[in-house]
Formats: sequence, C-alpha cells, structure tokens
Amino acid sequence: MIFEQFYLESLGHASYLVGDEKTGRALLLDPRRDVDVYLESARMHGLRIAYAIDTHGHNDYLSGLSELRLRQDMEVLGFAGADLGYDHRSVTDGEVIEMGDLAFEVIHTPGHSPVAFICSTGYRSTVAASLLAPMRPGRVLSVAGGMSAWTTSGYPIVA
Repeated sequence: MIFEQFYLESLGHASYLVGDEKTGRALLLDPRRDVDVYLESARMHGLRIAYAIDTHGHNDYLSGLSELRLRQDMEVLGFAGADLGYDHRSVTDGEVIEMGDLAFEVIHTPGHSPVAFICSTGYRSTVAASLLAPMRPGRVLSVAGGMSAWTTSGYPIVA
C-alpha cells in the first residue's frame, strides 16, 4: 500500500493519495487545484489515479477534480446526496470501492467531522493506524472486526 499526504500550509489543506501496488491503481482524496504534484507522485510510485473524490464541499479552496479529469482518464466520485455541480459517479453510504488489496467504505459524515479508517484485518488496521498517527489526527483507532466491531463498541457512525 502507498499512502502519501500532501499538506499545503498556506491553506491548512491536506489531501491524500492511497494506492495499491499490485494493481497500480490509486484513490485521491480532496485534491487541490494544482494537480501536478499528485500526477507526479502517482507516476513515481508506479500508480495511475483511478478515482478521485472530495470528502466534503470545500469553500476554502478550489478543488482539483475538474483539472484532474482533463489531464487523466479517471473516475470522479461524489456522494449521491450532494448537489455538486459537476459530473461524477454517485456513491452511497456503505458502498465499497475496491482496488486490489485495498477497500474503501463510503461513510456519510455530514460537515467537517473526524475521519476514521476501519480495516477488517489486524495487519491492515495496524498499517493504517501507523500511517495516520504522524499526521496529527485527533484520534487514531484501529478496530479489529471492521464495522460490526466499531458499532458494537458504541462508536458513532455519523458524527
């Protein structure tokens, strides 16, 4: 798994490239307008950005989704309930996007709320938690057992 954070200090903006080395495909989360950095990083890692999504509406900067679509053949994703104003494939709460050994579950959390990565195997949970920890999130949780263990533990699904 390739996991790279891009942080733009001037905007306080973070975006993420997550890639599967086996398939060479990647998901890009919350791209900013200047997309060259993502395309170069993907190339250096031997990846092709297959999917890109804004996790929520960004009124504080211009998204790079439209620019990426012009520069590379890829699928732009967007939450089904959002009025986005651009062409995209709608994804719904609970939908899973798979790329080789990686799986991303869409979890609808309206507004700016903490993001939790939940992996169903112990190894993936440990890797995800160790990659997220240096990025200073409020809390990193590694829950063995996936969504069923998460809800049984009483953690919220919608913040």
